[in-house]
Amino acid sequence: MATSDKLIYRWLRAVSRTQGLEKRQQSHTTSGFPNNSNYVGGASFSLILGMVGLGMSLRTAVKLWSIPSAIAELQLALSFGLWLWLIRKYLAKLLRNYKSTLEEFDDPVFGSTGALIGISTLVLVPGLAVYSRATAVGMTVLGIAFHLYFSIRHTFTLWVADRDSDDVTPALYLPDVAGNFTSASALAVLGLHDWAWLFFGAGLLSWLSLEPIVKRNIFYGAGLPTSRRHTAGIQAAPAVVCASSLLNINPSIEPIFPSILLGYALYQMLHALRLLPWLREQPLSKAHWAYTFGLTSALNCTLKLALLGNAAAHTISLPLIFLVSSFVLYLFAKTIIPKPNGMN
Repeated sequence: MATSDKLIYRWLRAVSRTQGLEKRQQSHTTSGFPNNSNYVGGASFSLILGMVGLGMSLRTAVKLWSIPSAIAELQLALSFGLWLWLIRKYLAKLLRNYKSTLEEFDDPVFGSTGALIGISTLVLVPGLAVYSRATAVGMTVLGIAFHLYFSIRHTFTLWVADRDSDDVTPALYLPDVAGNFTSASALAVLGLHDWAWLFFGAGLLSWLSLEPIVKRNIFYGAGLPTSRRHTAGIQAAPAVVCASSLLNINPSIEPIFPSILLGYALYQMLHALRLLPWLREQPLSKAHWAYTFGLTSALNCTLKLALLGNAAAHTISLPLIFLVSSFVLYLFAKTIIPKPNGMN
């Protein structure tokens, strides 16, 4: 009789988990970021990461190829303007419905993307520091404060909530890994290197501990459903964001370790090329800006290594800047320009 009870219990639990997963997937498909053009939330700020990343890459390219600096500065100015626009929209949404906005942070999959609000604030710091240290300091304080609040809140839910292994996606890197690395970069730009190393260490060890968990689910899990496949674009990001952070903290560092990190990221991007038919089953949307964080970080890292005399980086820098710039411009044309009010 006890054995029968156990079998019934396991069957009911399996049915419950399956129904819960189907309900969550339906929710993401009908009202989540991928399919709802009016969505404004943490995921919307992935746009800023790609735009700023391209702007900072172009600023590095000015030193490498002597291209007009105005191109890079205009790109960064546009990025800052878009960030202000998104922040205004998000705050308006927060004031209208505070409870439901915070509930998005608890979503088992896309809740991690709330970290992008702080990350997008921090990636703007290197661009702003050239013009106003006070503004850069203010952005750093705001960005780190939000990062610490969100990452601690998010990690708490990981400890105490009943989660399904199918909810583990590369988006899990955003709060603890990307948030700490971008905090380190912002602090380094302000000359606060001792503080930067603390955040760098937190990001590095968080990445190394999360990587096996995410990879295990990718290789042995049920596979990402169509509405979640854009999160695969984050998989290559930690290595190059780590390398970029390291180069910001110590620009004259021996390029061996950053080159190792870049190589790992580029290798994963080659895997992504093979996965293109599978990834393209998800219709093009603003969700695809998730790919640009890793791509633009890889580009900027490559250009910085080329400046340090790395022959391999110098060789691939020109085709890489063409490919990454083309992809970012294509996304901007397809997902932003046709519907300028799409994030209302």
